[in-house]
Amino acid sequence: MTIVSALLVLLLGPPGVLIAATLTLFGLARLARSVPAGFAGAGAVLAAGSFVVVDVLLRLVALPSVAAAGLLAALVVIGAALVARGAFLRPLDVTPREPEALPDVRTWTRPDGLPIAYLHLAAEGAARGPQAPVVYLHGGPGGYALTSGTRDLFARLARRGFDVYLYDQVGGGRSGRPARLSSQTVDRHVEDLEFVRQRIGARSLVLVGQSWGARLAVEYAAHYPQHVERIVLTSPGGLSPESRRDKRDLDLPDEHRRAMDRLQSHPRVILVMLLARLAGPDVARRFAPDREMDAWFDAFTDLVSLGSRHRPDLAALGRNVGAGFYANQAASWETRRRPAPIARLADLSVPTLVMIGESDYLGWSTRIREYRAAFPRMTLLLVPDAGHALGLDRPELHTEAISAFVRGAPLPLPEVRGEERPTLSGDVACPRPAPTTDAA
Repeated sequence: MTIVSALLVLLLGPPGVLIAATLTLFGLARLARSVPAGFAGAGAVLAAGSFVVVDVLLRLVALPSVAAAGLLAALVVIGAALVARGAFLRPLDVTPREPEALPDVRTWTRPDGLPIAYLHLAAEGAARGPQAPVVYLHGGPGGYALTSGTRDLFARLARRGFDVYLYDQVGGGRSGRPARLSSQTVDRHVEDLEFVRQRIGARSLVLVGQSWGARLAVEYAAHYPQHVERIVLTSPGGLSPESRRDKRDLDLPDEHRRAMDRLQSHPRVILVMLLARLAGPDVARRFAPDREMDAWFDAFTDLVSLGSRHRPDLAALGRNVGAGFYANQAASWETRRRPAPIARLADLSVPTLVMIGESDYLGWSTRIREYRAAFPRMTLLLVPDAGHALGLDRPELHTEAISAFVRGAPLPLPEVRGEERPTLSGDVACPRPAPTTDAA
């Protein structure tokens, strides 16, 4: 019986102590809003728990216990501290990147003093018209728009007579990082966009939202429908938890797949993500600052960008600069729990264009059903030879489709009707043939 009891203590004691120490770490970090306090509490629980387990175990086998238990508990704590120092406490070995020089970047200043960086591409040529200005909403969250690549993409639209504004959402790129990350909610992003509209001085906007930016456009349209003239959504994410889970793995070469796995599985990164979720992003940021985690996120975004192309562009590796890790964590986690405003959009009469690349890694059916329910006046295009980064893969087609849609001209691709994903033949979307079944 003594042997059985000893085995039970040996099997259940250490996991129980580890669980208690882990809960203490995250709970105390959340309550005290301090990661060092969490580690101190976890260390105390680990020491006390180890002492109790060893003491009980030694008593069961009739050996002198108190001194030995104390010694072993001390060794456990020392060993755990060494492991924590190497795995969790040492900053990540990443080098922050400097943003490229980009002329003509300006800033608006929010009422709370936080800067929002933007770039205005003025309309050119004889095609200038009275249409509302175009505001581009980049992906992420925590992404950025102020790069030479995005500028060049939307300069095509400016040359067609459109006033275009690019801006980095708060928390990413060249815009400010909020003092309290928990204050930069989805609603705050919506109010930032309304602030942008007011600073532009436009009565209404044409919104072009890419990926997460599409969700921001949807949220803004639900809050301020009177200020939205038209909406273009490229590679939009799902509006419900079900459709957001419907996606395949990124198409990456094996070498880069392994690199992504190494980045995601680093113990410090896992700890920071857990802290951001369980204790809040502000607590996590005090443990691992913006500069460190943004540099890690730039490296991670390199690989995401690589897998977002129809054909991976290895030459683009290393170009991502400015990704906001904590802005991504805060808004992503909120968006997962936040109901999409589909019912509020059902009566919205705003014309909406949705463009999806043929090799986009996001799922099709559920996503399309949601957007058709949200936007009754939706036009859907399936873009050949394009992935999630649709504008980079097909810049001319991206420009032509937006220009034609806003002006009410014929679109460069046929509209996809219904919810079934069509097959493609060249640049023509062809209905997929109905499935056949063998006779019984």
